[in-house]
Amino acid sequence: SADSSKVYFTTIQALVAGGTDADLLDGYYSDSAGGMHLMDLNLDALTGTDKPQTLQLSPDGTHWLLSTNASLVPGDTNGTLDWYVGDAGGWELIPGGLGTTTQLLTTANMSTIVWASADPALITDTDGTSDIYRWSAADGTQLVTDGTVSGASTIRALSSDGSRVVFSTDEDLGDGDAAV
Repeated sequence: SADSSKVYFTTIQALVAGGTDADLLDGYYSDSAGGMHLMDLNLDALTGTDKPQTLQLSPDGTHWLLSTNASLVPGDTNGTLDWYVGDAGGWELIPGGLGTTTQLLTTANMSTIVWASADPALITDTDGTSDIYRWSAADGTQLVTDGTVSGASTIRALSSDGSRVVFSTDEDLGDGDAAV
């Protein structure tokens, strides 16, 4: 948390009574007195093939990033691994998914997510190499790198408001970007 009174984290270990079996992700926080607390993220029904593959909590514990095979919103009908951003009000599907990520950065409130993946999240990504994507609820999923020219791409930083992504790439991004 911003005042350092709580630390939010995820684990497959049952750290308090009521924690899940060992292999299901749960969200916890520890308080300044050293107490452990299980968070109620409404994930209890996600078991078996629907169990969360990835669970990340925002620094203040109010937002969650989750990957699962389960359909958490009516618009998710494919039965395959999808990514969601959630809070106490419910879940929002990230269309196209994130694929197999090699890097993942978020703003503190998870309103913007940036990731690198060789799996195309958009049909315009045809190069088959790692590219960088940016998602926000306002703008949807966007390709940050070219996606049509082969080249390695690495995320270096994300601005706190999510408006800027710093990255390096071997791709030619257009006018004035000569391959060296």
